Amino acid sequence: MAARIVTYFQKGTTPSKPQVASALKALAYEAVKHLNLDAKEILIRGELYHTTTINGKIAKDLGGFHSIISVRTADDIKNQTFTSVHAYTAGKNDFTLVKASPAAQPLPITATNSAKKPIWPQNLAEEAIIYVDPPAEPEFAPNDSSTGSGEL
Repeated sequence: MAARIVTYFQKGTTPSKPQVASALKALAYEAVKHLNLDAKEILIRGELYHTTTINGKIAKDLGGFHSIISVRTADDIKNQTFTSVHAYTAGKNDFTLVKASPAAQPLPITATNSAKKPIWPQNLAEEAIIYVDPPAEPEFAPNDSSTGSGEL
């Protein structure tokens, strides 16, 4: 069986620690796997937050800490869409996936956030850090015994 290639993009600033970048990649991988999405591209939109935007206003997310990722399958690439997913964790510094919650429907690639900035940047390959992931499993295992429960 040939290895699947999934391209991971990190949007915004680079995480302060390489372990955090690896943990976010593993969290995104687990969320996509949990939702059974055949992802070709995964955009990691940030680190762990406990807030969300509701009707243009920032509010506490009752689901807890999460990272927001956006996913594109082959169909999404063809249709110029993506699906956003909240990858919920057990806590502020714990990257163990608790649940993954996808948006109700895919958004057009031209969708913007409340600040009117593109969610999926047009020049993503130029703006983002790119990880190509040929292995079946991520480099960081959320339940790795060396880190306890996935905490960093």
